[in-house]
Amino acid sequence: MVYTMTDKNDFFTQLKALYSKAPLEYDEKIMPSYLMLLWCSHDKDNFEYVERISKYVFSIKAKYVYKYLWYKLPVIRNKYLKWVKKEKLDATDELRIEELCAEYDISEYEAKKLL
Repeated sequence: MVYTMTDKNDFFTQLKALYSKAPLEYDEKIMPSYLMLLWCSHDKDNFEYVERISKYVFSIKAKYVYKYLWYKLPVIRNKYLKWVKKEKLDATDELRIEELCAEYDISEYEAKKLL
């Protein structure tokens, strides 16, 4: 798939271009190198390459990290990429969290984990 300048140029477009080897110019402001490595490290097939370059992520330019991953990552044409959104709590859950916090003297974070 060839991306044009009229396409939406965001984080996921940059990632899809990286995985599919599409000709899209890398933009460091949209996808910083540490965030790119963080995302790519979640795939067990990419972990070896990410581990190799992660030592140097802050000492070399981001475009070189991108080029390294461009040549090393396997081509994946139809990779489904999605940013997981935060779940919203309904009123009963919020009330239950407040009760747990008051009863057991725990934080909201700990109470949410108990639900």
